[in-house]
Amino acid sequence: MTTTIHNTSQLKNLPDVQTRALLYAFSVLDDESNDGKANHSQISVICQSIESEFRTGFPFDRLYNYADDQKRYDFLSLKKYLEECCLDRIPHFDDSKFYKVCWDFYRNHDKSDHNVTKLKADQLFKLWQICNVINDQTNCTTIAMVDLVPVFQKIARTLGVQWNADEFYLHPRRADFWKVIDEFGCGLFVSVDDELIEEIVCNLYDFYVLNIIKVGFLSKRGHRMTSIRDRYFILKHNVLEYYTENLREKRGSIAINQYTTVESKPAEGGKYWFAVTDNNTGIVYDIYAVSYRLKIDWIYAIQTAIAANQKKKLPAQIHIELDREMARGKLSALQLKEIQAKYKALLTVQTDLAMESVARAVAEVNLIEAEEQRELAEKQLHAEREIRLKAEEENQEHKQRLDSHAKEIQALQESNVEKQAKLAREQKKSEELLQKKLVNEEMLRRMEAEKTDLEQAVAEHQGLLKIKTEELKKIQEEQESRLREEKELKEKLEVITDAKEKRKSFLQLANLEEEYKNGNTLLKKTENDIQGLKTKGTHLNTKIKDLRNKISSVEDLRLTHRGYYAVGPAPVPKPRTDLEKNGLKS
Repeated sequence: MTTTIHNTSQLKNLPDVQTRALLYAFSVLDDESNDGKANHSQISVICQSIESEFRTGFPFDRLYNYADDQKRYDFLSLKKYLEECCLDRIPHFDDSKFYKVCWDFYRNHDKSDHNVTKLKADQLFKLWQICNVINDQTNCTTIAMVDLVPVFQKIARTLGVQWNADEFYLHPRRADFWKVIDEFGCGLFVSVDDELIEEIVCNLYDFYVLNIIKVGFLSKRGHRMTSIRDRYFILKHNVLEYYTENLREKRGSIAINQYTTVESKPAEGGKYWFAVTDNNTGIVYDIYAVSYRLKIDWIYAIQTAIAANQKKKLPAQIHIELDREMARGKLSALQLKEIQAKYKALLTVQTDLAMESVARAVAEVNLIEAEEQRELAEKQLHAEREIRLKAEEENQEHKQRLDSHAKEIQALQESNVEKQAKLAREQKKSEELLQKKLVNEEMLRRMEAEKTDLEQAVAEHQGLLKIKTEELKKIQEEQESRLREEKELKEKLEVITDAKEKRKSFLQLANLEEEYKNGNTLLKKTENDIQGLKTKGTHLNTKIKDLRNKISSVEDLRLTHRGYYAVGPAPVPKPRTDLEKNGLKS
């Protein structure tokens, strides 16, 4: 559980931490003059952001009236203006809002490139606040890398990895926040999952910024009722709070000051008891942990909070000061070790120089004797050099002749290889074309057979169409005959008076109408059959036409004079000149 502690008192002077936060925002103002100052319009953006966040209702143009003789402002002018004209108008100054305004302005206006893909915006904000708290210089946005060694060691121990800090001690330097994150922070988080990164950042933020010393589950015996309840405890520099198991309700708190005491008690049945006594009220709080190690850790943490209250400092400040002293001590030890190594090397060099002086004196004595030997040797070397030069010239000429022969042999071999490769390519191409010819012949045979089948089907189809056409004509004639008979029966009915004869005529007329109706049905069916046969005939003719086009598009292969197959017609031979006819080359 993370509990936020903010300063909500009225401020008239910015503390060091808030001053550094404001300096971060001031440092990213876009100005090419590099004189440590910014224009009024740039300064007013920061002021307006702060006034909007705290809702002071401060008139925006008051900055002109505050320093109307200045056109450019340095950081101290901005700080003085905020302290004199803005902060005194804020009854309850919330430093978390102030940090957020400075951070948003710093991050949004910073134009450098950063590699922060593994870290979220909230995690970067928390790490920035941690660096801001650890920084030992008020008017500087860069931090000594030596001061960050304890932070990186905590991260490495949490991750269970080895991390060497000698580079920081041997080469001390300062870096800005983004350089810290790019070079070292992201390097430790490369293969770490997001949940573990969030846990590490929150633990560091709780300790350095929120001054939360320790959190965890313990069991507490009531000081009024003797029942034992499991509680979640949060130890801060001045209070030990305890909550329900689900962290939803705060159940009480124990004041931590210079009058508070903590003592260990005997274990009972696997319960490791200790007592926290508030000497102001005399109340004793009995608490137990599930292990001896956890009990010792809590006792040490509570004693740390008590000692911080006695020194009237925050635990994080004491921890940072101790870490800084240890880092400075280690730095001094490494520097002393390096100086001793340099001194030892200097003594070695002085000894070597003395020995070299003695050797030089001996060498000067021997130099005179060597000079005479050198002159004699030079004469011998001159004679040997002339003999060697002559031999080298002869060897060079012999080597040139060998190189010339080797190049001719290599050229012949390359020509032979090229000819063989060309013959192999022609043979391979001929084999491919032969295979293609066989495939084309097989395709032609199949397409010819298919064309024959289609032509035969067309002939059969035309015969069937002719039969259907004759049937249609016959049906049409029968229908015309039925119409005539029907007309005659209707005329006959008009003159018949006998009822029996009239009924007989009506029956004949009904039979004719039924036959005419059936004839119409058969006529329509025959017409549909003829239409289908015509469509099928058109389809067959189209297929025959497509087959003819395919047959005509098949490539023709020919046999060359070398016995290979080639595509297309044979080339026209070039006419011979008179010189070639006479057996001479042009």
